[in-house]
Amino acid sequence: LLEPHNAASIDPQIGLVGDLREIVELFKMVGFTYDGGKWPTARVASRNLEKTEKFPSDLALLSDETIRLICEFVILDYYLFAFEPPEVCRDQIEADIVKIDKISLSVDSKKKQRKQQ
Repeated sequence: LLEPHNAASIDPQIGLVGDLREIVELFKMVGFTYDGGKWPTARVASRNLEKTEKFPSDLALLSDETIRLICEFVILDYYLFAFEPPEVCRDQIEADIVKIDKISLSVDSKKKQRKQQ
């Protein structure tokens, strides 16, 4: 995602990227009705005894390499949401976010320049 891209280089499984502050409107765009209320809590994994036993959340049980692989798999979550990455991934993710911010600012300034012309 950090490389200059064209339509062919963006992951084809990414259909929409949006700001969660605009979640109601984003859902409307994809045909999903949501009034902005609270989500149902019946499927919260932390309350599911079977999931908590089979998939413990203690990072000390995982090797650094496994944590890095997980970070790589969910890296968009760290870029798009306010999730705190694990220590072994933090430096790389924070460096990536700085690059993303620079790209975003660059694109925004180019758009402003075009509007002024």
